[in-house]
Amino acid sequence: MKADIWRFAGVLFLSLLAGMVSGQALICVVVGMVLYFAWQYRTLKQLLLWIQNRKNRAPPDMSGLINYIAKEVDFLRLHHKKRKKKLSKYLQRFQESTAALPDAVVILGHNGVIEWANENAEKYLGICWPHDAGQRISNLVRKPSLLKYLQEAESSSRYRGLELAPQSNPDLWLELRIVPYGKKQQLLLARDITGIHRANRMRKDFIANASHELRTPLTVISGYLEALEDEADGPMKAWLGQLRQMRNQTDRMRRLIEDLLELSTLETDPEPARLEIVSVAETLASVCEEAKTLGGLLEHKFSIETDPELLLKVNRNEIYSAFSNLVVNAVQHTAEHGAIRIRWFADKSSACLEVTDTGEGIAPEHLPRLTERFYRVDKGRSRDKCGTGLGLAIVKHVLRRHNAELDIESEPGKGSTFRCRFPAAVVVHKEKLDDIPVAG
Repeated sequence: MKADIWRFAGVLFLSLLAGMVSGQALICVVVGMVLYFAWQYRTLKQLLLWIQNRKNRAPPDMSGLINYIAKEVDFLRLHHKKRKKKLSKYLQRFQESTAALPDAVVILGHNGVIEWANENAEKYLGICWPHDAGQRISNLVRKPSLLKYLQEAESSSRYRGLELAPQSNPDLWLELRIVPYGKKQQLLLARDITGIHRANRMRKDFIANASHELRTPLTVISGYLEALEDEADGPMKAWLGQLRQMRNQTDRMRRLIEDLLELSTLETDPEPARLEIVSVAETLASVCEEAKTLGGLLEHKFSIETDPELLLKVNRNEIYSAFSNLVVNAVQHTAEHGAIRIRWFADKSSACLEVTDTGEGIAPEHLPRLTERFYRVDKGRSRDKCGTGLGLAIVKHVLRRHNAELDIESEPGKGSTFRCRFPAAVVVHKEKLDDIPVAG
């Protein structure tokens, strides 16, 4: 900075000196300033050309402010170069890590546009990087379920997996999962679950076939036991208690088989077969009447609060089964004269069913596993209450098929609350219906 001041002062002094000698002081000063600024312009132009093409040009060799600017630009250039090299290493490490993964990894931008993909994405999904860069993933993986999944992922903060078989390899089964990534981006992960899918398929087929095979002999046994019970007079009267016990166990086995068959159907079919408008208020009224009969002498106090204007577009039989299992579960785990409260109401962005009981409650460590098949908090008491251990598993699968969620809150000694949240897509308001028939 001092060098520039001294340089300017020197030019001004020489101009004044020349003006005093020639008698044209003003003209000499103007000419001196013009020459000085012309030289400054030339220097700034050299600096600009060096900044634009630093590789092939040397910086202007001049002391003063121009030199400071050149040094600062050179420092920023070196800093940027180091930072760029560091980011390149991070990017290379990320690409090497994702390439080593056995899963397919795809980075999606807005509207499902492919921004990057690893090598396994071509193997599993047929997405070739960088050939398919800028393409929408729905154009390459033509599956309606994938398009629906992407739409749900954009509008929901909860991300569940999607299982599908790609068109390029129908024998391959993949589990797709989307998670938020970067700024308005999504990370799509595809995992090969062919072995798991085949094992689950074999298990489901075995359960379904075994249940079908057991149903007929059980029906025959139940029929004979019923006949023997009706004819339990004379010598057979002493066997009446044993016959009734055998009949009860046969009925329990029949209910277990029916639940297994229902669960197998829910797991086999990806979506409900038939959707219709269902009056939840009427459905719950019917479920409660059955539950009161099941409760018998326990004399539970039922409280029902329903919004008759709030309907659902669902599979009627499946929803009836789910609601019935929830209420029956409350009946089985609520003591004599206990209270069971059922609420059906509109939430902020959805519709909600709550079943609250004053039963024994459930410890927190058991809550995550309640919807597993055959899982029992107290195995002895559950069997005494004639439960099959499949009711909540059926509820979970029915709700999942309708994109609904099950929340469970419980406190030992105070009771439990089972809450079903239905998305706005399946909720129908009665005033918006024209002439659509409503199923009770």
